[in-house]
Amino acid sequence: MRFLYFVPAILYMAFIFYLSSIPVLTPPEFGVDPERIIPHLVEFSILGILFSIGLIKNGYKRGLLILVSVVGILYGLSDEIHQFFVPNRIFSLVDWGADSLGVVLGIVIVYALYRKYRKPKE
Repeated sequence: MRFLYFVPAILYMAFIFYLSSIPVLTPPEFGVDPERIIPHLVEFSILGILFSIGLIKNGYKRGLLILVSVVGILYGLSDEIHQFFVPNRIFSLVDWGADSLGVVLGIVIVYALYRKYRKPKE
């Protein structure tokens, strides 16, 4: 039943998919724009944080950390591919990079806090 700790991350992934399905009203812009990159970082950092909660509840094994990082990064790629098929949306390697960085950043933040504040085993 420990899998249930990943349900919030899975539901959040569905929410990201929903947001990516909404056509934008203005034509897409190309290049690196902080106003576009920061939301990707924040959105996928939240995903990384939710994945981290599932990791902690499952014993925080290093292999699981790598697996969840890969899943988050691949989900960012699938999100960009999905946007390619949505009107006025584009596939962007820059956005995927921000998504990937966000996932890893969220996991690293929670991992650092977990190591700092976890109770030592007696």
